[in-house]
Amino acid sequence: MPTQFATPPQHEATAQQPMALVCLAAQATPPVQGTTVLAHAGVHAAHVLGLYLLAVDLAHYGQVDHLAPAGAMGEFTDYVQQLARDEAQNAFAPLQAALAPHSLPVEVHATTAQEGLHAVLRQLAQQYAQVVLLLPPGMPAPAAKGMCTAIIQE
Repeated sequence: MPTQFATPPQHEATAQQPMALVCLAAQATPPVQGTTVLAHAGVHAAHVLGLYLLAVDLAHYGQVDHLAPAGAMGEFTDYVQQLARDEAQNAFAPLQAALAPHSLPVEVHATTAQEGLHAVLRQLAQQYAQVVLLLPPGMPAPAAKGMCTAIIQE
């Protein structure tokens, strides 16, 4: 499922380059705490992205079932993508609530674990001067060398 990100926030010429803070989460691993995000975002005027890593992209099954009618395939794909968006939104709801009083919104997306993560990081690298991954405790660092500025484990 292709990911479209909001336009990076505009900064004055004297401000630091725009930064994307990418908070990762997965089914068994909630995202980092709000204090960790605030520690990095406030200093750099960052755009915060919540990226939920799906273990499997079930939408693929709706695209390859040759026995199903086209309408049913489309409905299944839409349904699975909505489930993924809902799961991602639920995972990041506590982080959004923690950052809301600081006027720091979290843009939430869902993608597949490796292929999707790499595509997202490449896209963000084109939009932002810095891309920083914030990993929750216990989440292994993804193979993202050269695709982000830093990887920070909480």
